[in-house]
Amino acid sequence: MIISSFPYTDTNTTRSSGGTDIFNYYSCSPSTNESGREKTYRFTVGGSGTLTASLACDQSVDIDVHLLQSLSASDCLARAHISFTQWIAAGTYYIVCDTYVDGSNVELMGDYTLTCQFTPDTLPTATPAPPTPTPAPPTGTPIPPTNTPLPPTPTPTLPPNIYWSMANTCEPFSTSFLDYCDPSSMGIITCDCPTNLCGRNAVGWDWGTNDTGLVWQYFITPAVQLNCIKDIFFNMCYGFDDYPDSNRADFHVYIRCADGGDLTCGNVEDPSWTHVWSDETLWSGDICSSRSVWNQPVSVPCDWNSIQMMIGVYFDAYGDAMGIGVFDIGYDAAGTACGCSTRPVCPACTFTPVPTNTPIPSHTPVPTTPPTATPIPPTPTPSCLHTGDVNDDGEVTAGDAQIAFWIGLGTYSPTYAEACAADCDGNDEITAGDAQMIFFKGLGIGSCVD
Repeated sequence: MIISSFPYTDTNTTRSSGGTDIFNYYSCSPSTNESGREKTYRFTVGGSGTLTASLACDQSVDIDVHLLQSLSASDCLARAHISFTQWIAAGTYYIVCDTYVDGSNVELMGDYTLTCQFTPDTLPTATPAPPTPTPAPPTGTPIPPTNTPLPPTPTPTLPPNIYWSMANTCEPFSTSFLDYCDPSSMGIITCDCPTNLCGRNAVGWDWGTNDTGLVWQYFITPAVQLNCIKDIFFNMCYGFDDYPDSNRADFHVYIRCADGGDLTCGNVEDPSWTHVWSDETLWSGDICSSRSVWNQPVSVPCDWNSIQMMIGVYFDAYGDAMGIGVFDIGYDAAGTACGCSTRPVCPACTFTPVPTNTPIPSHTPVPTTPPTATPIPPTPTPSCLHTGDVNDDGEVTAGDAQIAFWIGLGTYSPTYAEACAADCDGNDEITAGDAQMIFFKGLGIGSCVD
């Protein structure tokens, strides 16, 4: 069944008269017997956001809801007996309502109601311009000007955007890191300390048989493609379970340009890694405790098109365990931008402010040429295509909507082609309404003029 829009509700059944019997055990809960009949729903989202799915059924019925990234039970992202909430990127996904089979091999099938809601990552709205002062009425005596300055235009506060977020499970163990490295000990990857950090599964190393002192362990992300924002940030939630006399766990973060490809465990000593952050404060008490860092800024050279980040942990492995529950890489939409068309050689990242609701030029100015015997034919005006593909990368995404929003605010000076593409409704003005139309087109639920 197809979910064509959100919110979505469907009342259905897994009795023998309906559904399929394909999936039995899912990777997100491999010991749970879901070998009864199931109903499968497919949906596609054009941008990232948060999905919430919930089931309601009678007490005698036991149907569980699962989120798959493909039609494979080994590709399970989330599951729940009643409800789950999961952040997802753009793409196609499947929701499976599957019947639980109990220890007596009884299939607890029956009727259910599925409710789904998808909330796209926030698209900012334009900041209204201050009202134009009303001129004073004319009188017999002229009123001298007061030179009262207009209020300053407020700086837009735009929400952070996530490039990459770790996704881990503990049943069975899995991690979305490209590689995790054990160069100096016999430690084991685990979901031990603590089992949950900042609301997410925590993964890390527990001490192994030969772990009797300070050792290094590493987590390496895949390469992350950047857009035109120069300055990025990361979030991390991390923990340590220490003995009273072994309370050291130093957490470090490194970054490198990944335009030449990924580096893995064999390259943890590669000189291209740059150290950008650390926490070397000793942990105290014979307990499992946690810390976090949010919106930690990292400056990236403007000619880097992609990056990798690495977490290095130097910890006392004598009976101890460390874990990471959150690691996000993102950018602030209010940060400094370089024009995408200028990569990989970027100019100085500055802007010349232009008025809000920037009009699209009706023609391309032609430089004045001295008269000659043969007249110079006029330069033809390029076609003005209102496609929504502002960065001209061949697809319409939330990134195009973001650039259109900056153009409307006057914080980005567009080229002629960018201005045409950003004017989604073709009315010769670029506003937050155009940005929202482009965002909806990226989701597949809207369109532009061209």
